[in-house]
Amino acid sequence: MSDDDTLWDPKGSDEIGGAGEDADELRSLSERLGAHRYRPRPWVVPETAVWKTGPGSPEDGQEDDPGQATGFDLEQGRRSVFAAAGGGRVLRMASLLAGAAVVLLLLAETFGWYGFEDGGGRLDPASDSVYVVEALQGLPSIRRHGSDEDMTHERMDLQPGDEVVCDDVTRAELLVAEAGTVRLEPNSRLRVDGGSGGREGWRLFLEEGQLTASIFAAPRLFQVGTPSGIAVDLGCFYTATVAENGETVLTVRGGQVSFETEQRKVFVPSGARVVARPGRGPGTPVWEDAPAALRSAVDSLDRLVATDPLDTDARWALEELGRLEEPRQSLTLWHLLEHPQGEVAGRARELLAALSPPPEGVQLKGIAAGNVAMRTRWRQVLESSW
Repeated sequence: MSDDDTLWDPKGSDEIGGAGEDADELRSLSERLGAHRYRPRPWVVPETAVWKTGPGSPEDGQEDDPGQATGFDLEQGRRSVFAAAGGGRVLRMASLLAGAAVVLLLLAETFGWYGFEDGGGRLDPASDSVYVVEALQGLPSIRRHGSDEDMTHERMDLQPGDEVVCDDVTRAELLVAEAGTVRLEPNSRLRVDGGSGGREGWRLFLEEGQLTASIFAAPRLFQVGTPSGIAVDLGCFYTATVAENGETVLTVRGGQVSFETEQRKVFVPSGARVVARPGRGPGTPVWEDAPAALRSAVDSLDRLVATDPLDTDARWALEELGRLEEPRQSLTLWHLLEHPQGEVAGRARELLAALSPPPEGVQLKGIAAGNVAMRTRWRQVLESSW
């Protein structure tokens, strides 16, 4: 994960402890920093400060607990520093913190402060809108639902049905109250489909282009539709790219996503990607760093249908799968268990059993017969290597 792939959500307390001139300076700097916290901009932080998400899975409609998000706790870090300093070193440490605060102030002035309202998650105290679009570069074009006129604004509240269009020199950010942010790249078109948060969730549709979503909402409430299926958030950070023909590439940078259609859904954990096509839905997930030969093999198998005989390319693809040795490659083999072409599904069962034998109570005959409980149980064991 590169440094510019994430945004910092500082939720630490604004309360500054200590006494004397150093403490007064810290309090003053805190008040000055507060003026910048509602100007959303990309914020670069070290990877060690990125919040992580625990395991979870959407398979077969059964989600595991997504885990508790943990992050860079400013208040806890401040307490640890003062505790380690000792009585005679507290003021010296306060001075160091004051210097750090000055640096933060300068950075905030330069790049803008990205943050959310403590406790409530509202992106901007001056706006009650669930969706707010803000220009990052150029000016996005907004078409109000039911109108034929396009508007351009640096910042604008959106309503269900509104569209945001970025031309070839425009980038924008959609602020989704109490859910997270969505960054739109040039040549993108995004529609707000609905949802007002809470149990109703949030629904967007990416018609074309690329977005990057950074979401902290509860699992399955934030969803992005594409011409090839729906990306269902499970607490994650991901990029979705939709080509002119509707083909969608989903790459997960953190957390996990379930990519779904009525006929099929796949689980895409952090570090993996999947290609989906209109009319066929999501294919087979592979790791982002997988060899090119494996990606090509999976693509060949994903293009097969139930009635297709195994041609030369398909048999070559199965040979490539037979070379898999890493336990984490079970991600690909497990998803191939439900391949519509029987010979492919059978070979996937054999290879997966050799790579990671099924746990107690899971039988290959049951997997072949489509036993959902057995397949889910096997996945739960395999997930430890994903």
